[in-house]
Amino acid sequence: DGWVQGAQATHPGVETRLTYLGNFDDAAAGKEAALAMIRLGVDQLHHNADAAAIGLFGAAKESPNVYVYGANADQTALAPERVVGSAVLDLPRAMLLVAREVKENRFTPRVESFGLESGVISFATNPALTRIWPAGLADRVHLVLAGDTDDATAARLADPPEGLAATHLGFLDRFELLSVLPACDLVAVPSFYDGLPNVALEAAGLGI
Repeated sequence: DGWVQGAQATHPGVETRLTYLGNFDDAAAGKEAALAMIRLGVDQLHHNADAAAIGLFGAAKESPNVYVYGANADQTALAPERVVGSAVLDLPRAMLLVAREVKENRFTPRVESFGLESGVISFATNPALTRIWPAGLADRVHLVLAGDTDDATAARLADPPEGLAATHLGFLDRFELLSVLPACDLVAVPSFYDGLPNVALEAAGLGI
């Protein structure tokens, strides 16, 4: 539903289609299903499959102006010129969240649906395809990272995707951070420990 809602938020009149293969691993069936959709005018494809998804990526590579969204892992490498981004699943984090509830005697049996807020699901963009982003999107986004980081993250911040501005402020104490928060529209705290719950509460207090 999240994919459909996102598309409708941008294009209210968008049409969506859904196909079930009845098989997670039939790559040939996955390709035929994708090609059938493409013949009907579908130009954005998303899957929830295992090996069957290989066929979908193959269909997209053969079809001009058709793009794909990966699932469960960053699948950019399967079709570098066709994968806009991927919904990445952090299964160990999901297990840790549930295990923590069990340990703290807070667990109740239920069907759990993790979203972006939980950190279990994240969205990895394909830097090679920022050129197809909606006009003006990158101009409205400026990533600001406060805190220490590893070498790989620092390298990505030093060379962000084309058109995306990024600033690394380094470590800030809580009072310095308070001067930054009012300029933000969204605050993410990618840690169970550092800054929790104070940063989240302070951001909420500022209406972020």
